Amino acid sequence: MSFVTRAMSLALVCLLVNSIVAQTAKKSRPAPQPAAPSKAAIAAMIPKIRAAVKAKPNDPQLRNTLGAALADSGQINPAIEEFRQAVALKPDYAEAWTNLATVLEQKGDVVAAIEAFQRATQLNPNDADLHFSLGSLLHRTQMLDAAVGEFRYALQLKPTPELHANLGFVLGQMGDFAGSLKELEAAIKLKPDFAEAHYYLGIGRMLSDDYAGAVAALSQVVKLTPNNPDAQNALGSALLRKGGREDISAAIAPLRKAVKLRPQIPEFLTTLGAALREDEQFDEAVATLRQAIRMKPDLIEAHSNLGLTLLRMKNYDGAISEFREALKLDDQNLTSQLNLGLTLMQKGDANAAIEQFQSLIAAAPEATEAHFNLALAYKRKDDRDNAIASLQKAISLTPEFADAHFTLGEIYYQQSKLDEAETELATAIKLRDNDAEYHHVLGNVLLRKGRIDEAIAELRAAIKLAPTSPEPHNSLGAALRQKGDTEAARVALQEAARLLKLKQDQEVAAAHIATGIQRLNENKLAEAIERFEAAIKLDPNSAPAHWQLSIALKKKGLTAAASAARQKAEQLDPRLKAVSRQ
Repeated sequence: MSFVTRAMSLALVCLLVNSIVAQTAKKSRPAPQPAAPSKAAIAAMIPKIRAAVKAKPNDPQLRNTLGAALADSGQINPAIEEFRQAVALKPDYAEAWTNLATVLEQKGDVVAAIEAFQRATQLNPNDADLHFSLGSLLHRTQMLDAAVGEFRYALQLKPTPELHANLGFVLGQMGDFAGSLKELEAAIKLKPDFAEAHYYLGIGRMLSDDYAGAVAALSQVVKLTPNNPDAQNALGSALLRKGGREDISAAIAPLRKAVKLRPQIPEFLTTLGAALREDEQFDEAVATLRQAIRMKPDLIEAHSNLGLTLLRMKNYDGAISEFREALKLDDQNLTSQLNLGLTLMQKGDANAAIEQFQSLIAAAPEATEAHFNLALAYKRKDDRDNAIASLQKAISLTPEFADAHFTLGEIYYQQSKLDEAETELATAIKLRDNDAEYHHVLGNVLLRKGRIDEAIAELRAAIKLAPTSPEPHNSLGAALRQKGDTEAARVALQEAARLLKLKQDQEVAAAHIATGIQRLNENKLAEAIERFEAAIKLDPNSAPAHWQLSIALKKKGLTAAASAARQKAEQLDPRLKAVSRQ
């Protein structure tokens, strides 16, 4: 009989930030069997089987055979009737119950299919495949506890990588990430080249905030299935979330490949745009995100990421427009409300920012970030009392919020409440000890309290974390001078002055670059070139200045000079080589 139960598959999974669709993982196939009869041959056999059934209408095996032939020829309803006749004649006929369950599922009658599979497993409790099929159907109907039970029972009978993977997937849906990862790792141990299990393992680790582990698993998927766009997108997303400078740069290649393999997916473009923004490739990020929005105008994530990109470019009005567009699509979107408030604050409209954050808090009183940013807006208005109240509320909601402790300590320092400031700043450093500004402000507090050696230690820690920041060097010079070490103080203060001049030059250079880009867009090439050259004079190591100069020179027809400028930009920032190749 050619009609058999189907091979079960893992359900699809979506990753929310970027709409990543997973691959299906199928049950391993049995060893090759002789070729099954063709549909035409089966159809030709049906009249003969009907004749046999007519001669022996109470023969359950003949009814089952006819049902299988009808099912193989696509006649689902008549097949169901024959299988029902078979089990009515022989209630303990396990094969007929199994076939009945399979055709009921094909018809879409999942509830009846589950009942038939349950009867089949009762009659044949040692058939792992039956428990696998039943577990998969239970999973489809979101009867997750029962599905887990069937998968676990099947694993006792016949441990297979597919069973481990299915069980891991269901446990992940139930929120048991530790159990899910354990099962997926077991699947991979049995089948090291099981790409789908590596994929789910990577997604599970990412959802568990284990980004390094996610990158390792998803890198394996990409190695096994290099043309899998979902795996490429997931790997890029994991690298982006891992968040290191090198990780962000490394994320772009797989994200580009995902888009190349599946260019019609706007979510892929959105993730690529976000990575380009974090890699400070702002112009391409904007173009990529606008392309995503053209493809899917109601994609909130694309509008939000475009808003964040424009915010980084100090295009406040453009950012506000995008965040408001996102809120038109979902006025309850807390992230868009928060970003709108932040943009209003950075634009300098503290009153509008306060109003926005208050509105957000009214809708979501437990939103820690809203209370924190409301405090920053009050702080900008020098309304310290309200800022302190908002920070205390944020800390009460999230005691481990390091930035809230730091900002509260900074305000206490400004109010000369040095003991309270020291307590909050020490707490912030305990929560996150790799922030130079935390150590710098604590050093200043300790210096004001006369604890000079402790202050010097904190200021040196700040300099170690941010060696090019002039402020800690300046504070260290003051501390060393108080200690009486005039030569060391002189060196520190000289370095502070040098770094301050460099910082000021870089800020002016950035303004020249922004003006140059504006002139370039207006096709005022001579003025653009002048601005970029002025930026380079102030900051010779500015890759963006050399890069934009190369574009302007090329437009002006000065190809040799453009090539030299481009090569200098690529030398300063090798990431630009990838842009050149596009």
